[in-house]
Amino acid sequence: MHKRFLFVGVSILFLGVFLYSCESDLTMPEALETASIAGTTFMPASPQREGDPEKGKDILLNGNYIGSGIPIEIYKAVYGDHTENALNRSGENANIAPDFTAFTHQNGAHVVSANCLQCHGSYLNGEYIIGLGNINIDFTVSQNATVKVVDVIIENKHGKDSAEWEAYEPFSKASTAISNWILTKTVGANPADRIFGVLAAYRDKNTLEWNDQLSFNEISDYTEFTDVPPWWVLKKKHAPLYTGTGGGDWAKLFMAASTLTLKNSEEANAIDEDFVHVMAYLKTIEAPKYPYQINEELVQMGQHIFKANCAGCHGTYGENESYPNLLVDLSVVDTDPEQSKAVTNESTQGRFIEWFNSSWFANDEPAGELLKTSGYIAQPLDGIWASAPYLHNGSVPTLYELLKSSERQTYWRRTAEHVYDEVNVGWTYNEETGYTDRFTYDTTQKGYGNGGHTFGDGLNEADRIALIEYLKTL
Repeated sequence: MHKRFLFVGVSILFLGVFLYSCESDLTMPEALETASIAGTTFMPASPQREGDPEKGKDILLNGNYIGSGIPIEIYKAVYGDHTENALNRSGENANIAPDFTAFTHQNGAHVVSANCLQCHGSYLNGEYIIGLGNINIDFTVSQNATVKVVDVIIENKHGKDSAEWEAYEPFSKASTAISNWILTKTVGANPADRIFGVLAAYRDKNTLEWNDQLSFNEISDYTEFTDVPPWWVLKKKHAPLYTGTGGGDWAKLFMAASTLTLKNSEEANAIDEDFVHVMAYLKTIEAPKYPYQINEELVQMGQHIFKANCAGCHGTYGENESYPNLLVDLSVVDTDPEQSKAVTNESTQGRFIEWFNSSWFANDEPAGELLKTSGYIAQPLDGIWASAPYLHNGSVPTLYELLKSSERQTYWRRTAEHVYDEVNVGWTYNEETGYTDRFTYDTTQKGYGNGGHTFGDGLNEADRIALIEYLKTL
């Protein structure tokens, strides 16, 4: 049986939630102000609730915020014991992989489910890093067949009148409903926004109870997706998502992933209270430090180049740090527009924004909100050395190519060992002449384009190398 058979539905948890926006001819919200840099818009902050970071960490790593899972004995039969205990957890979770959590269902069944780290935790150079986007997550194959196999196993072993089936069924139902709508063309591409959009179509917007029929049918054939952004940049941002669409109370935004197996709005209230603390913890996470040798002389040169060419949008670092929180117009950044344009044709995302802004998530105070924007947020660059591949869709494997667009490859495939490239900063890869397999990134596909962000093209080679050396230190 395939090792990832269970959790395709939950493995997109808390990506940074929904990445939606609209065409430039839409009216910008009144709260947004034109910034001093042409072609950018300042994103204002929203008031947030205070939480307990330590409590939030415990909830994130050990809590039951999904509510549905498979019997623990079936999980262990497939995975066995995970003895590393990278998260230093106790009890049953000491022998569970970091991206899964064992818990007791409210009916007493002992089950295992995926947690947020399915998408927001990853190994880099042998170290497990909480908050690092998982570039190995695989949505290229439908999981319907394997979910049906698990259905049969649990039914035969425990029966449909058992506590184990009751604890598992919501996951099975939701995974089957969304599986064929969320397929991507390459490993690492994450369709979180499409998942939430489809789940919303199956839920009553007020009670959040599951309906077996779609409430809206505008689900296009194209799956919008993103690279998974690192959590450690959240503390600087006024808008958590690539397109700047997430507003209002962030706990409401991030806990929306619970719509996979959520029972009703009463259960949502309890999860919301927990996620105030989870959000507090996420904002304490720091970027990992560059572990290799750095040329300090080049760093000094690169810092001057950065301040002259990059700081206006991406902020300053070190003492007296600043971050401008700017949304950059598509016409300026010129990167692949599909994520930003996702709502223009009444697609799932467009209807989801309407659903969300009139649902429990927006009507239960403090409210979450999805704004209509146009463009992409110029991201904070803390730990940028660790967060390859680059651009919002992960189409560029190294910083060198990000800063010299003529070097970008039409087809590229990460090396099997996922070896880190210290020189170009990012992932080593093989250049391909066409699509080879699901590990190949094909930039000719809709939404997978690697154009735009050509701001480094005007640098000479010495300045570009110095700038990269400085970026290693952020």
